Amino acid sequence: LKHRGQHIIKAFAKYSNVMAYSAGNEVNSGVGSPDAILCQKKFMRDMRAYISQCSNLRKVPIGAILADIGREEDALFYNCQTDASDQFENVEWYGLNSYVLCDGNATSMQDASGFQDLQASFQSYNYSVPVLLTEYGCINPSFRGDGEYEAQRTFLQSKWLYSKRFLKNFAGGFVFEYSTELANAKQSSPYPFKKYGAQNFGLGYFSPEDCDDRKIMCTYNPLPNYANLKKAYQSVDVSKELCLDEFTPEKFRTGRTECPKLPNFKQLASFKWKADTLENIPCSSSFANEIKLFLRSNIRKILFGLAFSAIAITLFATCQRFSHNPSGPSQNSNERSPLLSVRLMDRRGIDTF
Repeated sequence: LKHRGQHIIKAFAKYSNVMAYSAGNEVNSGVGSPDAILCQKKFMRDMRAYISQCSNLRKVPIGAILADIGREEDALFYNCQTDASDQFENVEWYGLNSYVLCDGNATSMQDASGFQDLQASFQSYNYSVPVLLTEYGCINPSFRGDGEYEAQRTFLQSKWLYSKRFLKNFAGGFVFEYSTELANAKQSSPYPFKKYGAQNFGLGYFSPEDCDDRKIMCTYNPLPNYANLKKAYQSVDVSKELCLDEFTPEKFRTGRTECPKLPNFKQLASFKWKADTLENIPCSSSFANEIKLFLRSNIRKILFGLAFSAIAITLFATCQRFSHNPSGPSQNSNERSPLLSVRLMDRRGIDTF
C-alpha cells in the first residue's frame, strides 16, 4: 500500500489539473476494524512525508473522504495531531459524503434542516483545512418527476452551497454521480432508468445498454436532473471569489482541532504496519533504482521462487530420463538418478525419496 501510494503520487504529480489526492474513501471509525482509521491516517501521514522530501514533485495536498456518520468525531480526528511534533499527521483537506437534503418539497434553505445542521456542525469545529462535500445529491421519491422520468432532483443545495453563508465553512462539492451505474441501478430501476430506484444516482446514462466504448461506442444521455443542476450552477455568482494569493485565513483556522477522547481514536504512533520497515521509492525515476528497490522489497519471494524452480527443473529432468529409460539406471551403472539427489522429508524427518 505504501509503495502503491507513492507510485500514484509520482505518476500524477506532473499533471497541473490534479488538484488533490485522497487517502481513502469512507474508512470511518464506526465501520470495520477499530484500527481502520489509524491505518488510513498513517498512510496519509506517510504520503505527506514522502511528498515533502521529494523536491522534484509538485506539492499536491492529501486528504481523506469520510461518510457522514460519526460526523464530529471523525472530522476532529483527521484535523488533529496525536503527536504535536508531527507536522504531517493531519489532513490537508477533508471530504464528506453527505446526503442531507432528501425532501423533494423543500424550496428554501429554511426548509432544509439537515443542510442547515451540516453547516452549523462545521462552523462549531473551527476547521483549519478546506472542507468539501465529496458526494452529495440525495435521491428520494418525494422529488417530482419530469416527463417520463420519476423523482428528478432539484439540486437547490448546489446554489446554497456556494452562498456566502456556506462558503465560510465549505469549499464546494461534487454531485454524485455523472452516469447511472447499470449494475447497481437495474434491479429497482430498469434501463433506461425512467422509474425511481434507490441506486439511480445518475445525472444521465449511456446508450446503448451494452456499449463498452471499445467494440460498441457509448453516447451520454442527460436526464432532467442534469438540467436542474446546470440551472443551479448558472445562478451562482463567482465573480467576487478570492484568488489564492488574495486569501488570508482567519486566526481560528490556523491551528489543529482537539483529538476526540474515545477508545477508537488512539495515538497514531501506537499503530504499527509492515510498511514502517520499507524504504520509500526513489523520488526521481531511475530504472536501476526501481530494480534495486524491487529486489530489496521482494528478496524472500525471489529466493523462494528460485528454490522452488530448481526443484521443479530437477523433477522434470528426472521424468524425462525415466521416459527414455523406463527400467531406470542399470545396477552396474554409476549413473545416479537426479531424483535421488533431492531429499524431501516428511514431518518426522524421514526421507520420502
